[in-house]
Amino acid sequence: MKDNIFSSSNIIHECKEEEVAVNDWLMMISASLLGDRKKSFLYSIFRCLKSGDRDITRVCLTTMAWLSFTLASLHSCDSRVSLFSVVINQLKENLKDGESLEHRILAAMSLLHFSKIPECRELLMTIANEITAPLKDLCEATWMAKELYALISRED
Repeated sequence: MKDNIFSSSNIIHECKEEEVAVNDWLMMISASLLGDRKKSFLYSIFRCLKSGDRDITRVCLTTMAWLSFTLASLHSCDSRVSLFSVVINQLKENLKDGESLEHRILAAMSLLHFSKIPECRELLMTIANEITAPLKDLCEATWMAKELYALISRED
């Protein structure tokens, strides 16, 4: 009898292949966005976060939330800490003084994603005292702030 293409072993194998392909694609797209350390993309994100324009800031914070999630899930990306060191102060400022609740939540989301990377968590802990109060204020609005607040409070 021929193998059933819907057998559990075929499905599991296909899922693993798909997961590997997705990870490879994420690594490629992240590397292309980060460039070769010429900082064009990073500089653009940094400037947009500093711009003060509400819509541009929202778009950049959304981009950072996606990028930080992607980078946290990749295990072999050397640029993670350099990216975080470029944007940490702007994320902190948006968390503390963001124009809208959405801006503060997106900043908290990015910081939480970066906290999953050990080297970035160390850098995050250097600003723990500055972000504890804004995170505590956000705890009722989002579970992400609660999780990040718990992480920072425990290691403080």
